Amino acid sequence: MDFAPGDAWRFLDERPKSHVWVLISDPAQNARQILWVNFTSWAEGKDPACICEIGEHRSLTKRSCIMYRFPRVYSLAELREQRESGRMAPEGRVSADLLLRIRLGAWESELIDFEWLDLLEEQRFGRDDLLGK
Repeated sequence: MDFAPGDAWRFLDERPKSHVWVLISDPAQNARQILWVNFTSWAEGKDPACICEIGEHRSLTKRSCIMYRFPRVYSLAELREQRESGRMAPEGRVSADLLLRIRLGAWESELIDFEWLDLLEEQRFGRDDLLGK
């Protein structure tokens, strides 16, 4: 089993409670920079670019949003090592619709670094690509 866009995992180095992270880039296109963003509880003042409701993913038990400001970026080798050493726990996948919303939200967010938007665009996950324009 390898990693694919839409995979959801917990990185077990977080305390006290780990967030669920979603892989939004494509490791098959760039195995050196694999981009992850996480769900976090929604509250006024947080990034509204992608708000998620209870049940949109099995881990969502309250209204949440995607935290674009502090993504994680790993190489495929680093991810494999973390998985093999038990420092990651699988949380299933997000739906294709939710993955699309998360990727589109990256383009709406005012908090994501341009470097990560460039990575998505290089992989044909630019706004126009996602919207089929």
